[in-house]
Amino acid sequence: THCCRGIRLQDSTAMYVKDCSVENLSDNGIYFAAGSYKSDTGCNGCTVDSCTVKDVGQTGLMNIGGDNNQFINCQVNNSRGAGGAIYNTNGTITYDNCTFTQANNEKTTTPWGGNTDDYSGAAFGMSVQAGDTSANAKVKNSSFVSVYDSVFFKNSNVGVLTSENNTIDFSKFNGEENELIDLIDVSSSRENLVFVDDEPAEFRLLSTIL
Repeated sequence: THCCRGIRLQDSTAMYVKDCSVENLSDNGIYFAAGSYKSDTGCNGCTVDSCTVKDVGQTGLMNIGGDNNQFINCQVNNSRGAGGAIYNTNGTITYDNCTFTQANNEKTTTPWGGNTDDYSGAAFGMSVQAGDTSANAKVKNSSFVSVYDSVFFKNSNVGVLTSENNTIDFSKFNGEENELIDLIDVSSSRENLVFVDDEPAEFRLLSTIL
């Protein structure tokens, strides 16, 4: 608590982080990092389980590079950047049974003066390079509550982002009752962005690639 970053694991294999809490941070909450910041390095086969991230100045749960990593049973509450974020992976990254509340609520600068990783204001963002054609991001059985702009952002048609069986509370986004926001950010690519059996009911038919 009261530091720059919460938990940062870099270029590691089979690491397991469980039942941890981080809060009042100026940078990312919990994340898997890559030495090169590209998909050729990073963590592999790692898990963050049942952890809580609260009041952070960047993203809540982030993955950079690597493959076969997962965030399960986690909660993110009040992040200035995206609640969940993927950057330059060429493998499978999974977010399962996570809750994102008040994500991306304020554009700001990081401690080193850079811009917040806000993924165009979305609660969950994916950004990969042109060569990351095997990038496979999965968000499932998760909840999005009181988000300030949009739910999903994908930077290009490269890779696949799948939303499956998630609950999205549109009535309370941006802290205002009945103020609707975008399921897909207006600046997001819609190619290889897949919705399967999401709630509310009007989105259950979005089970094909948009």
